[in-house]
Amino acid sequence: MAYRRSIVVGLAALTALTASCERGPTDPAPDGTRFVFRNQGTVPVIEAGASTCDDLSEWPNSLKSPLQPGAEVTINVYKECWDLHAKFQDGREKIQWAVQMAKGASYTWIIN
Repeated sequence: MAYRRSIVVGLAALTALTASCERGPTDPAPDGTRFVFRNQGTVPVIEAGASTCDDLSEWPNSLKSPLQPGAEVTINVYKECWDLHAKFQDGREKIQWAVQMAKGASYTWIIN
């Protein structure tokens, strides 16, 4: 019985550790740092995201659905240097490099 309990406790600990390691750079952070992406263009934005300045991987997409003209979405991040990316439905892309965010700051990116 004690052996079975050890296995259950071990699996629970492993699950918790795995979940904590899967936190991405744009998951909600407790310090309230965030970007507001506002589509001021005339066509929908189909991809938008924030990536740390030293991240060389593919751009993340934080949108659940296209961001229509005039609409906005908030992306939670943490204090850091960020590169912002947006791709419009017509194929145009916009990038804003090296946005320095302090703890609890909010930045609105007007995408047009």
